[in-house]
Amino acid sequence: MADEEKVETDVEASPWTRPWFIASAVVVGLLVALVIVVSVLTAVKPKPAAEEPASPSPIESVAPSAEPSADSGDVSTCGLEEKSGSASLTKAPKVDWKLQGILEYPSSSSLGPAHTSKNGVRSCFQHSPEGAVVAAANASVQGSTLDPLVLKEWFEYFLASGPNRASLLAEAPNATSNQGIRAEIVGFQLLNYDGNTARVDIALSGSGQGENVNVSMIYDLIWEDGDWKLSVSDPENPINVAVITDTSNYVVWKAE
Repeated sequence: MADEEKVETDVEASPWTRPWFIASAVVVGLLVALVIVVSVLTAVKPKPAAEEPASPSPIESVAPSAEPSADSGDVSTCGLEEKSGSASLTKAPKVDWKLQGILEYPSSSSLGPAHTSKNGVRSCFQHSPEGAVVAAANASVQGSTLDPLVLKEWFEYFLASGPNRASLLAEAPNATSNQGIRAEIVGFQLLNYDGNTARVDIALSGSGQGENVNVSMIYDLIWEDGDWKLSVSDPENPINVAVITDTSNYVVWKAE
């Protein structure tokens, strides 16, 4: 892929990089981006050239278990078909788009989300490259809810186990107003996929306060307890968020 230029935020100074930033990543990310654009207070750094994706290995389809077990780390919690093996993804998954607030999220009977809680928390995505992309896109939208109780329920489910889980969950949920903001998912890049982990870059375009902006959000996912979860190695920066100049390097994927 061609080089892409990103405008990096000051991750140490910005309060939006705290753990619960994830819970309102779309809205807050766009707001931060707009502030950056207006005040011109950021440094411009070129994004390292992305390696050309290797030829995808054959992906083996596995029939869903008749009785999926929530205790199994390999079997889908809701019995969705699974696909194993390393792969790249250059074609957008076929999905329907549904509205949550001001944002539309992807939905598919085969890719997920296959379960929605009574509070509206969506979960259970296919164990496949496409499922990982749909899971990341849903996370970018699910976190825009303004209900702190829903944010808390969602994050407790979505956050993978690990040494940073307790400290991240200890952070108070913090919903952010989306008044005057318009945004949509416009594309994705599957940066890495090995069957157990996936790195997904979701691109969004938005407008607010008279400015237009493109934002990249990179999610490091791990297959755990039968679903895709967020793996966090740095609790101060749970996801990589940056303003991007354009989205031409992304696979086009958006609601029509």
